[in-house]
Amino acid sequence: MTKRLSLPNTHALGFIVCGVILLGLPMLISNYQVNLLGRFLTYAMVAVGLDMLWGYTGMLSLGQGLFFSLGAYCFALYLNLETAGAKLPEFMGLYGVTELPFFWQPFYSPIFAALAAVILPMLIAGGIGFMIFRSRIQGVYFSIITQALTAIFALLLIGQQQVINGTNGITEMRTIFGARLAEPNTKVALYLATVVALGAVYLGCRAVIRSRFGRLLIAVRDDENRVRFMGYNPVLIKTLVFMLSAGIAGLAGILLVPQLGIISPKQLDIAASIGIVIWVAVGGRGHADRRDSGRAAGQYRQEHHQHLLPRYLAVNHGRAVRWRRASIPQRHCRLVHRCAALAPARPPKGRRASSGRANHRC
Repeated sequence: MTKRLSLPNTHALGFIVCGVILLGLPMLISNYQVNLLGRFLTYAMVAVGLDMLWGYTGMLSLGQGLFFSLGAYCFALYLNLETAGAKLPEFMGLYGVTELPFFWQPFYSPIFAALAAVILPMLIAGGIGFMIFRSRIQGVYFSIITQALTAIFALLLIGQQQVINGTNGITEMRTIFGARLAEPNTKVALYLATVVALGAVYLGCRAVIRSRFGRLLIAVRDDENRVRFMGYNPVLIKTLVFMLSAGIAGLAGILLVPQLGIISPKQLDIAASIGIVIWVAVGGRGHADRRDSGRAAGQYRQEHHQHLLPRYLAVNHGRAVRWRRASIPQRHCRLVHRCAALAPARPPKGRRASSGRANHRC
């Protein structure tokens, strides 16, 4: 007698199958596609953290781009110093800097850079979150505050040309742990590290959600006052999950920057944070398996439309315009002309000119 797979076994089987497929893809696709897919998976990792915060706790953060970029900047400092060696980074010479700033010194160590990339976003999220949640700010006001903090931090980075190259960001990254970033084997290794990290983050978040702390998150989302009356501290619970999501975003930043080769304040702008929220919504809040696929699929679609097939889009846009003009029945054009003739008032000069062009097309 055969037994049907239970739900946990189905999830485990799906996780194993997805893991095997992702780990085997480098043997089937080009190095460029491997690099592109590795970047998408880092965005999926940020989506996992945001979904735990938004989908299970009900707090929509529009500042995940801040923590993501902080992690990327911390690890970019290490990569930049490794490329420069004993010299100063090249951009500092453009601004007359003759000595390495003091806060750059610890980033000669990759361990310190990796720890700082995770811990610094968590500390910032903890400080900000504690003040916000202690004041019982929630809902749309929490979203606005996190968005404003992201914009402020981006402006702060733009104004620091001498120490972090301002708007241009940090671009001099050629090696990581002695291996050249441009080598195919390095790209594959970074991709595999991203897959493993994403799987670990997924399992960790799933364990948190299924634990007692996860049930508290859902309870805070559904009725915070009842949780408080039962003796729990919602401020502490919300601060902890905010810190955890920030740490995941910082970890994703570590994996993104060697695959992207640049980090700049552009990654902190409002569009980046809102894009993360959109693809979590597309994947479905509170669905761990769907949010990854939604985020990765959305980012793939964006990159596909922006970089891979621009000529295809241009050609099809022209075809769509021609089809639209050809598909408008002539009787509709005649009806528009009759309505214009019956109009009592004389149209303005600008509208009259556009109407003339429309008649010419018809």
